[in-house]
Amino acid sequence: TSREGVTGQVCDARGRDSDGDTIGLTLWNEEIDRVNVNDRVKIVDGWASEWQGNLQVSAGRYGKLEV
Repeated sequence: TSREGVTGQVCDARGRDSDGDTIGLTLWNEEIDRVNVNDRVKIVDGWASEWQGNLQVSAGRYGKLEV
C-alpha cells in the first residue's frame, strides 16, 4: 500500500546492465506481466540507487519501462 493508500504489486528482479554487472530491477503493477526472463528492458527517466551495496533501478512513478 502506497502513502496515498493505493494497493499494488511489486517485484524485485535481477538483471545485467550493458557492462554485464548484476543489478536489481524493481517492477511495479502492470510492469510485472510485461517483462519475461531474458527480455531486454530500457528505463527512461527512472531512478537508480544503491541498496545493501547493490545497484537498484526502476521506472518509478515518472519513468517509462520499454521492453
